Amino acid sequence: MQDNGFSDCLPIPTVRDEGHTGRRSGGHTVMRNTSIRRRAVAPLVGIALACGLSACGSDSSSDGGDAGSGSDASTNVGATGADIDADIDAELAADFKGTFTAPPTSAPTPAADANVWVVPCGKVVAGCQAPAEGAVEAGEALGWTMTIADGALGVGDGYSVAIRQAVAAKADAIIVTGIDCDYAKGGLQAAKDAGIPTILFGGFDCDDTPLFTTEVKLSEEYPSFGDFLKAWGAAKARWLINATDGKAKVINTVVTDSRTARYPSEGFADELAKSCPDCGIVDNLEFQVADVAGPLAQKFSAILLSNPDANAIQPTFDSFILAGSMPQAIASTGRKMTIIGGEGLAPGISLIHAEQVGAAIGWDNGWAGWGAIDTTIRVLAGEDTVPQGWGWQTVDADHDLPADGEGYTTGFDFRSAYKAAWGIS
Repeated sequence: MQDNGFSDCLPIPTVRDEGHTGRRSGGHTVMRNTSIRRRAVAPLVGIALACGLSACGSDSSSDGGDAGSGSDASTNVGATGADIDADIDAELAADFKGTFTAPPTSAPTPAADANVWVVPCGKVVAGCQAPAEGAVEAGEALGWTMTIADGALGVGDGYSVAIRQAVAAKADAIIVTGIDCDYAKGGLQAAKDAGIPTILFGGFDCDDTPLFTTEVKLSEEYPSFGDFLKAWGAAKARWLINATDGKAKVINTVVTDSRTARYPSEGFADELAKSCPDCGIVDNLEFQVADVAGPLAQKFSAILLSNPDANAIQPTFDSFILAGSMPQAIASTGRKMTIIGGEGLAPGISLIHAEQVGAAIGWDNGWAGWGAIDTTIRVLAGEDTVPQGWGWQTVDADHDLPADGEGYTTGFDFRSAYKAAWGIS
């Protein structure tokens, strides 16, 4: 199982060996594998690391959850920084505007009738499934045959099982979302041996022997996933510096066995140290992937009590806020603290409406899926891949906050831009 993603903040239940089943969904095929009977801790997979609030067993997607008792005491979201460095002001203004740029304006002629499979880390993980669905939408706009094969969170070698299904189906290309090479070596090697290109979004290739054909280049400035995550973490620091008047005393989360979760924390810490002399990290909440399934909430409560001077929390992803019951724990102390949220999933946006979280640094997973298809077009045509213009936008109560219960989506019409580049209507 992969170590850097999770589904619903709970242990994965046992599953029986019932083989592989296929069903039609929205005009494309969804393959589901229900591999070997085993019990496993839900992994922290992929880019969003994100379960919906309902999947975590909470009602908060509509009303901000049961932390409402004392929610006014849990966060302080309205401060403005009077003494923040001018460079930070400019960068923060860019974050509020959005760092995304236009997608490619031209592309090679798309292959006709391509058979493309998409393998997300798990259909219950929004940060893996949403880009996969975006890719299906884009591929179907091209007239391609699109199939989603659920990676089943790696249970029973689910990642490689799904990729091998695509190989057996003689796929022309395989898009993988939120799965690191190290946890799908068998399937990726099978695809390579069959001459089928594999396109990665939201994960990391193997360090020793890379197996993915290519990675989606997210943007000109941050082409790799790791670069993007660190820069995204820095944007979180800029908002928090401003929100605390340059006096942030932060509990920072550090996941010791996940690059996907660790890189944003590193980017956050670097930006805080560089740009705010009166800010600091008072403690690091260090934990491993398995802790998200239970011990995280207890660990957060303990570190909160041991750091009475802390006034802010950097939890990395929305899912950590939920799994750690962070607003509830803060409310129980009667303290005012500022939480800088994650990637702008619907549960996180609801917490901003409830004044339990201050902001989100949102990204649009649908755009990521369309970018994966543009990358696939170029790979199939034998051409170099190009940056896709993907970025983030900081949203809070005063800046472009989505409606309660809705996740972040960009206002930029990337779909029309891609269609124009591909020569379709």
